[in-house]
Amino acid sequence: MVTLDWGDEALTKQQKILAAVLALGACAVVVDQAWLGGGVSGPGSAAAGAGDPVGGDAGADAQTSAGRVAGEALALGAVDLGPTLAEQLSELAAGQHATITGSGSDAFSPSEAWVGRDIQQATAPETEAQAAARMFVERRPLRAVMGTGARGMVNVGGEVVAVGQQVEGFTLDHVAQKSAVFVDAAGNELTLTLD
Repeated sequence: MVTLDWGDEALTKQQKILAAVLALGACAVVVDQAWLGGGVSGPGSAAAGAGDPVGGDAGADAQTSAGRVAGEALALGAVDLGPTLAEQLSELAAGQHATITGSGSDAFSPSEAWVGRDIQQATAPETEAQAAARMFVERRPLRAVMGTGARGMVNVGGEVVAVGQQVEGFTLDHVAQKSAVFVDAAGNELTLTLD
């Protein structure tokens, strides 16, 4: 076993590990410079486009012959890379009879054809039942679920409610593993889920 001493104080385990990592890094630099040619893998050899070197003459000198051949083939159009992603998406949309909207739409909102509703429905004024359901959800978040089915109980807003009991006009209909379904007087279901 080798022990490293630095004067009167012995190196700690953390200092030994740091010294080993430093030694490995130094070995990697020596191997790169001595056996792998050093400058060939430098940042000057990267190409930005079809055969265009980055970094002036240093990049052009470092570029390999295989890279030059590939760059020339791309520049001459000898290599067919196929349709672009935009072309593939347009073709897919045309096949599914979907409409690609203009640049003013949100790229992350689903298409009307996918959602199955029109914009007027999404912006329709809130009905009285919807307002009551929204207020119930805001005031009474689902905090816990105990049991499932007809014998289930839930904690909504700090109050324990069993199946069949009514809270603020909503009756607990049934309980699942991580959710509870309430029904209002009109038969509309309201599902609360655990966060």
